[in-house]
Amino acid sequence: MARSGRENKADGDDRTSSGEPHHQLITTTVFPRDIIIEIFTRLPVKSLVRFRCVSKSFKTIISSPEFIKYHLRRLKSSTYSYPFLLIPSTSKLGYRSCPVESLYMNPQQLGFADLDHSPFLIEADRKPYWVVGSCDGLICVAIKRRFPALWNPSTRAFSVFPEFEIPEKKRRRYMVFGFGYDLESNDYKIVSISCYPNKDPNQGIVHVCSSKSRNWKRIEDFKYGLPYDYPGKYVKGTLNWLLDNESSSIVSLNLGTEQYEEVIQPEYQEDVTQKTIGVLEDCLCVMYHRHGDFSDLWVMNEFGSKESWTKLFRIECGRDGFQSLQYAMPLHVTRGRALLWLWSSLAVYNYEDASVVHLLSADVWCAQLYIESLVSPDEQDNH
Repeated sequence: MARSGRENKADGDDRTSSGEPHHQLITTTVFPRDIIIEIFTRLPVKSLVRFRCVSKSFKTIISSPEFIKYHLRRLKSSTYSYPFLLIPSTSKLGYRSCPVESLYMNPQQLGFADLDHSPFLIEADRKPYWVVGSCDGLICVAIKRRFPALWNPSTRAFSVFPEFEIPEKKRRRYMVFGFGYDLESNDYKIVSISCYPNKDPNQGIVHVCSSKSRNWKRIEDFKYGLPYDYPGKYVKGTLNWLLDNESSSIVSLNLGTEQYEEVIQPEYQEDVTQKTIGVLEDCLCVMYHRHGDFSDLWVMNEFGSKESWTKLFRIECGRDGFQSLQYAMPLHVTRGRALLWLWSSLAVYNYEDASVVHLLSADVWCAQLYIESLVSPDEQDNH
């Protein structure tokens, strides 16, 4: 018996009565382009990456620089989106990640998944690499501290920068990097500080490489003292380093003007034994430690304003479930809870009832937050 036309369509016919494919009808007849764009800006990156294969019109929309910027702005302005946490993988060379929200909601069943970045590892010749920082969904890594690269773990795209020629190689030195976005030139920049403690403990040689030029250039030396051997923290067009001196000063580099400025810290009122700095919701923060006693978290709500420093909470060592927080660094805060990186482990601290949940107890030698975006590591793809 011949089946009806209605039955044939139910079996998966992908064309309309006029012979046009259904996806073409959706994109050109049912939904105007502006509506499609508005819908797409509310979708996660992984869905958008798959949708690029649906049709040429979808690919054109999702791959356009205008849409990528629009999607990023909406993502960053949303109060409901959570970042992802990147930590080293335990099963193979590389990293794994999970949504930060899952660490708060279900800390007993952590949803970490290994990231698929084998092309990047091949390009890196499987040499050790470490995370410098994250901005707009791009993660900056350094391979043996000489080959910086930008990597988008959401799209699996990466781009290796020119090799950094280390000045005065024979001298005892260490390298400190930083990665951020220049608001004036709309350009991502990598900063390198070459530190020579034996030669001059108060000055570092600074070079900058942008994603547009791909050339290293030397700028004014870092003359405030040598920073700790840890990447600079990006906040609102600046990179910030904590100095290894008696006062634990914080020095900021404006990526647009390439000028330095010391960040005025709050009046702590107690003797300090150790400080660490971090970024919480695009605000600079300081973890102020008195070893074996307590740790205070201060947040600079308006960058550059001393009056905007606010003490968010205090952790009493021992009583609050921590024996030592000397090198602890805050990663994220929400609803009275803080995600802390303890340099080898992770913990969630509830500062409303002073309770703590330890998440991972070992092998967390690196921890970095990032957002999922469509931003390309290749500058030409973003314009």
